[in-house]
Amino acid sequence: MMASSNSRSSGESTRAKASTDQPVERRLVVHVGMPRAGSSTLQEVLFHYRQKLEQHGLLYPAQSAALAGPATNSQLYNHKLLLKSAKAYWPPGRFAALHQDIAGQMAASAAPCILLSCEGWWGPGSIRALARTVGYFEQQGGRLEPSIVAVVREPASFLTSLYKLDVLHGRVDVSLEDFWPTKISDSRLRFGSIARRLKDHFGSVTMLDFDTLSDGDRFVGSFLSAVGLGGVLSNAGLKALEHHRSAGNAQFADSRVAMALFA
Repeated sequence: MMASSNSRSSGESTRAKASTDQPVERRLVVHVGMPRAGSSTLQEVLFHYRQKLEQHGLLYPAQSAALAGPATNSQLYNHKLLLKSAKAYWPPGRFAALHQDIAGQMAASAAPCILLSCEGWWGPGSIRALARTVGYFEQQGGRLEPSIVAVVREPASFLTSLYKLDVLHGRVDVSLEDFWPTKISDSRLRFGSIARRLKDHFGSVTMLDFDTLSDGDRFVGSFLSAVGLGGVLSNAGLKALEHHRSAGNAQFADSRVAMALFA
């Protein structure tokens, strides 16, 4: 009996040692938008303070400017280039180079959580590209636990914001009442359909409400709290950034829109 007991203990010890030798599973949080729902604010904060955040457990990989080529700043502080390459907009070599760049940063970092963000991943035409990107990192990045997160806003709120953006960039010269009928069929408003397709590919998707996250001008901190990373900002000494507002978003004040539309 004693021999049998010792044998079991030895086996359990061997299995325990084997389990500790396996790579630790890491979270891969993928923020997929939607557009006009705080994406730029989140991305600017994460990109600007990425080194400090990584020291406290959150890796926000930055695309190499050399690989990006003539990209705009807005394409460097998010992961839009991954989307473009996964959609086969460029030759296969570009997909490999851009994704290997990010995978290398994942491998070199000890941070237990990785966050990628691109509002372009929200939409029926981008889900397959997103699955290709996530699949690549699952193969290259060791044991990853993907988590798909979307921030959505109600159609009226989304279309009003979209209208302001188009007015400021000179793309429309009509009233909001005339603008709505032309955009109400926007495929990005098909929340149910997009959510179902995301679930089909990834098993689940977390849907967060933009207006709720923005309450009290705390969007960044509220978002990180909602995905289980609430302590990252405060641990990194960046708690004040919960009140950060994107310089770009600050342009969309109603008075500025009125001036642009009626000037």
